[in-house]
Amino acid sequence: SPLEALDVARANRLDWMNARAALVDVWRQIEIRANALQSNLNLTLGGDLSTLDNNPLRFRSTTGRFRAGVEFDAPLVRLAERNLYRESLIDYQRARRLYYAYEDRVNQSLRATLRALTVDQLNFEIRRAAVSLALTQTELTRYRLTRPPKPGEATVLGATTSRDLVDSLQALLNAQNGLLSVWIDYETLRINLDLDMGTFRLD
Repeated sequence: SPLEALDVARANRLDWMNARAALVDVWRQIEIRANALQSNLNLTLGGDLSTLDNNPLRFRSTTGRFRAGVEFDAPLVRLAERNLYRESLIDYQRARRLYYAYEDRVNQSLRATLRALTVDQLNFEIRRAAVSLALTQTELTRYRLTRPPKPGEATVLGATTSRDLVDSLQALLNAQNGLLSVWIDYETLRINLDLDMGTFRLD
């Protein structure tokens, strides 16, 4: 069924795996850009200790200074990072739409191939019946050629007997060619379906 074929393609197609991986990569960019928007709280400490009377070894605690502070970096002031984050959200929505469009294209292709396979199966049976009918017509025409004459009649062929035989043989050939053409088309579609589902392997 089309749903089963889609599930098989989703599990086996390498380009589908690449499309999923590309979508996940774009989604990860959102988290990376969101990390740049987090707040920062820094504690700053500073100080110095001076000497007395230009003596480099005369330190006193009364001549020292000590500073402490707090730095807070809020996300509200990060315009560039906020723009990059919004851009990553837009990129993700775009990539998600492209991924859905890709999935729809694969689904549409699989459905079209399966419909064509069903049509070829029906056409094959119709062409098989046409070959059987053309073969019967040819046998009947040959029978008319080999039929013994009625008592008292001469063995004379009719005016259209030979033409009927040629026409029946041509109809048989056309029916056989049509049957073979449908079979080749069916096999080609079957291989294409195998390729579209990702189960066609070359070793």
